[in-house]
Amino acid sequence: MDVRNILKDALFGALVPWAVLLYTYNRQHGYFAERYDVPLISALAVYLIAVGLRLFGVKGWVIFNLWIAILLPSCCSSRMLDFVLRLLFLYLGFSLLKKVQRKHLSFLLSMICIINVLSIWRRDMISRTEAKHLTEPRQSCSFIPPKENVYWFVLDAYTSLENLKNYYRFDNTNFYKQLMDLGFVTRDGSLPYRKIDIFPTLKALNFYANFNYFDVTQTNALTLHFCLKHNRLFNTLRKNGYRIYATDSRFPFLHILSAQTLSSPYKGIFLQFVYHCFWQNNLLKHSIQTALNQQLYRYQNAVFKFLKDEFRPKEKCFYYIHTDSPHAPFVRNGQNEFFNDCQSVIWGENEVGSCAYLQKDYRKTYIEQLNGLNKNIISLLEGIEAKDPYATVILQGDHGTFMTNDEKEQSGFLFAVKGIDKYNQWGPEQFFKHLIYGE
Repeated sequence: MDVRNILKDALFGALVPWAVLLYTYNRQHGYFAERYDVPLISALAVYLIAVGLRLFGVKGWVIFNLWIAILLPSCCSSRMLDFVLRLLFLYLGFSLLKKVQRKHLSFLLSMICIINVLSIWRRDMISRTEAKHLTEPRQSCSFIPPKENVYWFVLDAYTSLENLKNYYRFDNTNFYKQLMDLGFVTRDGSLPYRKIDIFPTLKALNFYANFNYFDVTQTNALTLHFCLKHNRLFNTLRKNGYRIYATDSRFPFLHILSAQTLSSPYKGIFLQFVYHCFWQNNLLKHSIQTALNQQLYRYQNAVFKFLKDEFRPKEKCFYYIHTDSPHAPFVRNGQNEFFNDCQSVIWGENEVGSCAYLQKDYRKTYIEQLNGLNKNIISLLEGIEAKDPYATVILQGDHGTFMTNDEKEQSGFLFAVKGIDKYNQWGPEQFFKHLIYGE
């Protein structure tokens, strides 16, 4: 058995998925930030699969055709018909490929790979340059952190009490009463979601970058990730001797902060990447989607369980805890049991519309997930109160919801603070301006 020929033949068989992987990463580069290990490990796995198949006697051109048949977009809703059409295409591919010289196909796919790699590299260089310019010091931050631990909970898309009443016909006052019983001051906020005004949006603020100086709607997503390295809040915390911990739930870019994470989300990140590569195949889409929702549900539960039962606070720490709930996809019901949301596409794409939710489904499942989350949050806050009674706790949504196109619905968010006497009578705008930006 000629090892060199096997490796060369496997290389040809892997060209199709490599082209798809690089194209996908290039198209979604901002979403995955600088996680170059994601496409690299995926490409290595694809090649090892090709080598393994080749060792079992499967020829390179057969592997090549199998990948094309798998990656081919679905053209019908029937899974059975879709499967039959893929088999038919596989047969036609075997017939046609014999008439095409392999070197021509190899050259074409290699060029696709090279073009995407160059595009990724170019975008990376531009983003680094933009970030360096945007994060040049304009003024010193006057924020002096408290001596106690700080817990910052960002509950993705947790809308305001008023929005829940107006748009969802849901009364959330019992949750607010429970917060007040725990010593929180609740002052919901509303900041522009779509545009940058005199103050940055909560969506932008979730990235902790210096958004006072640029319009986030005009800056590519990757630039925002690189801005994290130079943000004022975390730099000030470090200078004041704080250790920074973060949950790395949805946002893989948090690793840029060099923060110690409370748990690892690698499985979820790779599942998201695989989903982006195979979403056009209805035969695989549902299975990957289910695996993503299960992973998200397990991950959220693991974070809540750790913080409630196993977590022991350390001295002078800043804990940044982001949860994807109550944002879609909706993976839990009101009793905190797993709910497989079969209508969601993926985070950032799964709002109300032709490709995602009907309005009535969005309203119902959002409230179900909210009810389950409320129970977890109260239980978690009670645990922190018992373990770390003098801590500062900030509880916020980063924006509203997306059931309608109404700016009021998209901009209203939950906001509650406990433990900072100097700031807890302010609304969110004053709180962020003074506490984070020192203005």
